[in-house]
Formats: sequence, C-alpha cells, structure tokens
Amino acid sequence: SGRVSLQPDQACSQHSTHENEEMLVFITGQGQALIGKEEIPQNVGQGKILYIPPNTIHSIKNTDKTPLTYIYCVTPVKIPTEDSQPQD
Repeated sequence: SGRVSLQPDQACSQHSTHENEEMLVFITGQGQALIGKEEIPQNVGQGKILYIPPNTIHSIKNTDKTPLTYIYCVTPVKIPTEDSQPQD
C-alpha cells in the first residue's frame, strides 16, 4: 500500500501486480489508466476508484495541469479450495 503523486504529463510505468489484485483510490487531479495488453483507456481522477484484477498489465498517466494523487492497496487473491468451503 502507498501513495503516488504524478505531476502533469508524468506517468507510472506499465506494470503488473502478478497474482495480486490492486485497488486505486484517486484523491486529486485527472488522468488516464491504460488497462491490459489491449491498453484499454479509462478516465480516472478525484473521487474515482479503479480495480485492477490479478495478472493485469496497467499504467496511469496524469493528463491534467495539476498533480494526480492516488492511494493504492495490493492484496493477494485467495482461491477457495474444497478444504476451505463452509461445511453445512
């Protein structure tokens, strides 16, 4: 988990959190997220939340004239097994 502040025209390089999922909560500014190998653009900014599934390449770019600030949280995904299913 942490906080990122991107200056105008600055970008966070393309990366993946591998088997982890990631949640971004945007605090200030406006920008664009490029999601997946297809680099599908999504507008992001103050008041928006973005979910990044496991094994998904993504990057964030500030497209505004003010800083784009967000907090992120990365967490492992637990895949249920038969042993972890609730018993009746």
